[in-house]
Amino acid sequence: GAPASLLPDDRLSFAAPFPHVDAYSGERFIPGWEVGGAAMVHRNFMRLTSEAQGHRGWMLSEVPNDHDYWTAVLKFRVSGQSTQLFGDGLAFWYVEASEFVEGEVFGREDYWKGLGIFFDTFQNLDKEHHARHPYIGALHNDGTYHYVPDGDEEGMPAAERKKKHAIPGQGQGAGCSHDFRLSEGRDDFSVLNATYAHITYSGDRLQVSVRDSGPGGWLECIDMPMTHLPRGYYFGLSAATGDLVDNHDVLAFEVYGSASADAARSAASSARDSAVDRVDRRALDVPAAAPPPASPTTMLATIDRQAEQIQALKSHLAVLQHRLEYELTSVRKGLAHAKHVAESGQTRLEQLHNEVIEGLSYSTRDLTSSLDSRVDSIAQGVDQRLVEFEKKSGGGWRWWLLFFMIVGLFVYGHNRYNKIMKNTSSEGHRGQGGPAALPRLSSRAVRPRACVERAVKWLPHPGGASRLRRDARRAAPCPRPEPERLQFAGWIGHAPSDANSARMSAQNQAVVATVSGLGPGGPVWRARARQSIYVLAAFMSGSSGL
Repeated sequence: GAPASLLPDDRLSFAAPFPHVDAYSGERFIPGWEVGGAAMVHRNFMRLTSEAQGHRGWMLSEVPNDHDYWTAVLKFRVSGQSTQLFGDGLAFWYVEASEFVEGEVFGREDYWKGLGIFFDTFQNLDKEHHARHPYIGALHNDGTYHYVPDGDEEGMPAAERKKKHAIPGQGQGAGCSHDFRLSEGRDDFSVLNATYAHITYSGDRLQVSVRDSGPGGWLECIDMPMTHLPRGYYFGLSAATGDLVDNHDVLAFEVYGSASADAARSAASSARDSAVDRVDRRALDVPAAAPPPASPTTMLATIDRQAEQIQALKSHLAVLQHRLEYELTSVRKGLAHAKHVAESGQTRLEQLHNEVIEGLSYSTRDLTSSLDSRVDSIAQGVDQRLVEFEKKSGGGWRWWLLFFMIVGLFVYGHNRYNKIMKNTSSEGHRGQGGPAALPRLSSRAVRPRACVERAVKWLPHPGGASRLRRDARRAAPCPRPEPERLQFAGWIGHAPSDANSARMSAQNQAVVATVSGLGPGGPVWRARARQSIYVLAAFMSGSSGL
């Protein structure tokens, strides 16, 4: 047991296994301690963080320390699958605050007030102490210093450099290098492997010694002056992972108190050995050793040997149980992580699907809008060109319409005339037996020759063509012929006879009179043509604004 000068404090102490289970939540807990963040209590260990990125786990005593001087033994295990890159580490706290606020300093907020001992496994930028990691360093903060890991002040803004900095391990005897980190890939790895840290505060000094499980001895790591740490502060433990990960497990924490600084220093070693023995026996489910009998007999010796064998079996069973729980915890965590990754992947696929659909919808709308804008722009351009063309042409498109209508009217009249001529020629053929039955025009005429030729050009020849002797426009004018004087169909040079008049059909007579303008239909035809042209011209002039 512990020396009389140092008394164990069961309110602040705990050791695996942890049998207590909360009736409401169904989770294990440690009496007198608050657990938060990613921390989880298992039967054989309390895991602050698992091998997962960005985790912070912590535990804080619910009752304050009421000892002026104290010594504590911490049993922990830092392990992982990786052999090269791992992090970040574990921290021991003795602080004024009764509430734990998460932050960047191994899972706790910066600017704390009290003591911090850091078991750092990741080397950020070592410029101050040039120590090899893993590294153990102690640091006291009065609440005004900013924590700078490994003295990494380069790259900091000027405003940050002006602040007071707290650098772990700074000063003589404030830290040491010790490879307490365990690789789970080694063949000699066991759940019984752990690291012990013995922390003693004796008023004006802080001493920390470490050792690994096994036959090895203690390494004196820290021995430094310490500012007064009053009673009423709270013990705590925390760990964190960043991009690099590790398992950070706590197996036991034993606290012994004393009212005398000298007693605390002198009895620290015996208290440490007593605490380690107590913790290990409890982990292996071995009861405290009983004093030997005063007069042992053969029977008692046999019973003792059998009891030792039974105890060895029980210890072996406890180790197997611990190992099984350790492995199952890792498997369970891996399955939970795989499930999370699968769910995240499914969610991401759904998001990508929605983004693709939304992108296609936006693209279609943008394309439609672009095409509509392009069509509208082209239409506006065409309208503008038409307006400019109308302004440049003076009369606009209406004068072009008038021109084409006049040309069309002319073409229509010309076709109509040719059709009438063709019908008249056909009648002449049917009445006289063809061109051979009609005599040729005679040069003998009752009237002057010029007058005869002017009349001839209006008379259709039976062959379908007008026979003009000569352009008589230069000839002397002649009196206007009467309609009856044109009633001849054969020889223009002879006077008309009843036989010739009979041979001329009524249709030929009407056509000749109409075309020559001497018949009853001639003036009407010319008047209608002139009226149509005048109306169209008036319409176009009014539409163009003239």
